[in-house]
Amino acid sequence: MERLISATLNDVARLCEAGFYDYIVVGSGIGGGILARTLVESSPTPRVLLIDRGGLLFDTHCTNVPSPRWNQTSLDAPSMDNAMVYDVVKSPIFTVTSKSAPYAGGPVYGLGGRSTLWGLYTPKIDEDQVKRYFPEKVYEYLYKDGYDKAYRLMTNDDDASTAVPYPANCVSASVKSVISDIISLLNNLPPPADTPYKCSDFQLCPMAAEFTARDASSRMYQMVMGGYSTVSWILERIFNKSEYLNVLSETQVMTVNRAKSSDGKPEKVESLTVLDQRGRERVLPTGKATVILSAGTIDTAAIALRSGLGGNNLVGQGLTDHDIWGTRFVILGGETLKRFGKRALRLQSWVTLRSKDGLKTTDRCLLNITINATSFLGQAKDRRFSAQYINENNKILPEEDFLEAELKLENQYGRSPPPRGSFRVTIQVVYCFCAPLRDDNKVLGLPEPVPTIQVNKDDTSAFAQSMRILAQDIKTALSTKKQEMREIPETPETPEMPEVTKAPFGVVAHEVGTMRMGRDETDSVVDENLQVHGWENLFACDLSVFPVSPSANPSLTLAALSQRLGEYLEVSRGTSGRNEA
Repeated sequence: MERLISATLNDVARLCEAGFYDYIVVGSGIGGGILARTLVESSPTPRVLLIDRGGLLFDTHCTNVPSPRWNQTSLDAPSMDNAMVYDVVKSPIFTVTSKSAPYAGGPVYGLGGRSTLWGLYTPKIDEDQVKRYFPEKVYEYLYKDGYDKAYRLMTNDDDASTAVPYPANCVSASVKSVISDIISLLNNLPPPADTPYKCSDFQLCPMAAEFTARDASSRMYQMVMGGYSTVSWILERIFNKSEYLNVLSETQVMTVNRAKSSDGKPEKVESLTVLDQRGRERVLPTGKATVILSAGTIDTAAIALRSGLGGNNLVGQGLTDHDIWGTRFVILGGETLKRFGKRALRLQSWVTLRSKDGLKTTDRCLLNITINATSFLGQAKDRRFSAQYINENNKILPEEDFLEAELKLENQYGRSPPPRGSFRVTIQVVYCFCAPLRDDNKVLGLPEPVPTIQVNKDDTSAFAQSMRILAQDIKTALSTKKQEMREIPETPETPEMPEVTKAPFGVVAHEVGTMRMGRDETDSVVDENLQVHGWENLFACDLSVFPVSPSANPSLTLAALSQRLGEYLEVSRGTSGRNEA
């Protein structure tokens, strides 16, 4: 299969020497893959070389890969267990043992990169955070149409928007009524005057997945793409023998190499040093091509440091991952099961939390509620969020007793029991914090092929009590009859509060900041157009350019930034007099 997908290094080297390519993109994940697509789908079409360190792992997002006995509340599907997929395919990253917190992440080397097994959640970053941390022109692009344009690409739906994320014909009127009732319950949580939190209105979570067409008559066959990954489009171009996109897989870019330049002129990339499948070193001339590093927050910084870009002290610094806390409720039967059945639902709200001593409040955190749908986050047994197991009488049970009670219900059906999990509802409550970049966190500039990092997180445990209270209120709202919501009698006995657990650094690959964007070299590595300061033809386009670790999954923002960069590069190419052939 690799022989069909990838060009050979010798053939690519000859084309590079002939100045064949307009762009060389290093990395094929959400940053590099969407950038390559934006470039190739522009007019006039440039020629793009896409280099990836890995080969073909998945030919689609792994949620689209079926498995026997799959159901949405189990861990049977190949995409549903973090330990089964991500922990297997990710590559190691070393940490500074004496100074670093544990690192649970790691890059995925393969066509499509991390886009083949991400969680598909695509919220916008809070508008105030974008205004505060990102350049003004980037803010204007994102909130004018950039977010919706990126979301339309990731859902393959020309009418989609983050405000109306799903086609109206996706669900029946009865299901819409249930969803409306659930949102109404959550929007009537206790008022801020009585609680240490304040929530915005709840809404449906936007997800990067294609659903049935909004106009069912527009297609004879409703063959949908499912979960989004960049590899689907890349393979489509390869199978159709595109002359504008060449893919060079299983090739590691080690350095970008400077051309000799006159004093005062910007630096220019003249070649790349790469390692082939056997670890042999080769030099690829880049000719007239613009080079874009999209190898991920850690590997892009490692390439830059090996290339001597460390003259800007911010290269490799600021490696930051926001805090993510969560808890789960697993409820057996009762009012909750009547309300939800086996329906899956994901809701979100922006929430401000107050510290236990009342002296601090957070930036707006993104609250995500996942109901009856397994989440990529927190599934591995050794990293799973803490859980309460609750029976139909709203009594908290040890997990073993809960499973025994569930088995008794299933055994009532004799030889034809329903699928496992049919009598339970699982509710996961997750809080995502905003984190400014930490300059004591960094990728080390070591002469080694495997990067070494030093990382730590800010301490947000002062808000744990507020998170527990809000999670408890959410559980109560979703497991109580609607007419009883404000009639629950007070008792002297405080209900057992749920525990919240913090996810480890890097567990969902949200780390950012090692090539941060900004005004000039004093505060950043790349400018608002993602061009490396002081370089004529070198850019970066992945999470490394983020100037903050936002309180949201960053994937939609990265997709939008990739499209913006593609548009900028093509405008620049058209006005620079380059060969457009």
